[in-house]
Parts: sequence; structure tokens; C-alpha cells
Amino acid sequence: MALIDARFKLGPVLLLDESEAGICPSDVSRLWDIFYRLAEYGIQIFVATHSYFTIKKAQLLARKHGLNIPMLSLNNDRSVSSVPFKIDDLKDGTPTNEIIDESIRLYNEEIDLVFGDDAETI
Repeated sequence: MALIDARFKLGPVLLLDESEAGICPSDVSRLWDIFYRLAEYGIQIFVATHSYFTIKKAQLLARKHGLNIPMLSLNNDRSVSSVPFKIDDLKDGTPTNEIIDESIRLYNEEIDLVFGDDAETI
């Protein structure tokens, strides 16, 4: 018995865990430009990350090129949903998750320190 239906042809798959570890944010962008080129050749890429820069660059590529890039986020708040994860498409914009939320919170905290309480937040 075949595990995969013969109608589905699987191409090469690249699995990466924290691919941005140890590299600067500008190199994260360059790395994602390479991922985009690999995807053009039919390579499926799965990336596990905790990096705002990684998520943001993937989201920008999705919007720029009209790509569907699904993003699976774990849902640690069971009071909101009993489902342990959610799936967003980065083509639709930046999703809400703990990484994005904390990045924005820190940005707003810095803006408040620089400009005071009168500054508008995101």
C-alpha cells in the first residue's frame, strides 16, 4: 500500500529550524531571497522560527510576489480557542502572534521613551 497517493508528486523539501540563528538581520533578508529563488524551482521550504525579521521578510516576499505562504502559530491561550494552533497566510499581511505582538510592544515602548506619552503607537 502506497503511503502517498500517486497523484501527488512531491518535489524536494527543505526543513530548517531557526535558520536565522547567528546571523544579522540583513543576512536574514538575503537568506529569504535565496529561499524565494529555491521555491521558484519547486523546492518546498518549511522554516521554524522565533524571529520577527524572518516572519517579516517572508511576509514582504509573499505580498510583493502574490505568494501564498502559510504560517502556523501555536496558540498558547486556550481561553481564546481550544485549537492548539492557527494558520495565517502571509500574503494577507502580518498575522498576530506572540513574536509579532512582543516586537510591536517593544517598539512602542521605545517610541514612548523617546517621544513621551504623546506619541502615537501602532
